[in-house]
Amino acid sequence: MDKPTVSPFQSSDTAQESKLIHYKQAVGDFGHFIVYRLVLGGRNEIIGHVYTEIDGDETRYISTNQVGREIFPPTTEFNSIDLKFERYARLIDVNKDNQENQSRTNSKNYSSTKKNIAMTNKTQSTQKARTNQLIFIEYEKPTKEGHQITIVDSFRNNIGRIYKNYNEELKKFEYTSFDHEGNLLAKNEKLWVLKNDFISNRELHLENAQQRRIEANENKVQETEKNTKSKKQGERKVETKPIQENKNVEKFELTKDNKPLAQQTQNTEINEEVQDSREQELEDLRGEKEDERGEHDLER
Repeated sequence: MDKPTVSPFQSSDTAQESKLIHYKQAVGDFGHFIVYRLVLGGRNEIIGHVYTEIDGDETRYISTNQVGREIFPPTTEFNSIDLKFERYARLIDVNKDNQENQSRTNSKNYSSTKKNIAMTNKTQSTQKARTNQLIFIEYEKPTKEGHQITIVDSFRNNIGRIYKNYNEELKKFEYTSFDHEGNLLAKNEKLWVLKNDFISNRELHLENAQQRRIEANENKVQETEKNTKSKKQGERKVETKPIQENKNVEKFELTKDNKPLAQQTQNTEINEEVQDSREQELEDLRGEKEDERGEHDLER
């Protein structure tokens, strides 16, 4: 793409000071201009983008908001684009002022309607938490691979990516979009076309991303339950092991000589029988001696 004429974006210092918006050329893209709104404190806020298309001698301007949605019809007159963005910026100011005024009013009435406001805020927070939308995360400079934009939902589920690469044959930059698995979706030299493809299929992308999120949470819960069950079984085995060992010790109790108790009992019975036999023999010997002494006394 040839470098567009930048004269529509140039203005005198006096005119620039009175305007609420100003333009800045995107880094590395001569046909892309970022629209900024001047806010209090001297800060700049991005409110849109302007893309230029050159067809022969004709130059067209495509206008989108900050998330890539086309908000004005394409035109060859930049002055009309400039006026529409100026009104768009003032409308944003009015809406923000209304929101601030409403917030002040709610704060003043908070003491008298504390309970009702708390319930309302809770309901609004619940509704806001349930609202899901596409978010385009655009980086100031593409990576070495050309990755420039990541598309996610409100829960930060990955939906797709957009890459910017230079085509050597066409001698111009091209944009390529992929889904969350890296499958090719589309290729075009205009970035806003790829963004509109995601926006047009927003409901499908958000539903699929939400389903993947639910499945991932279910798998995580199942894995946690499985690990917990395995851990409990391991602890139960450790607890029952000493009990089983005690039963084995009682069943096969060992003496100090490392002989079974039954063998010790048998040896004790044998020792008792031997002792009784020896005592009987001693008694018989004593009886014989006494008989001999009696005979000697009678002879005398």
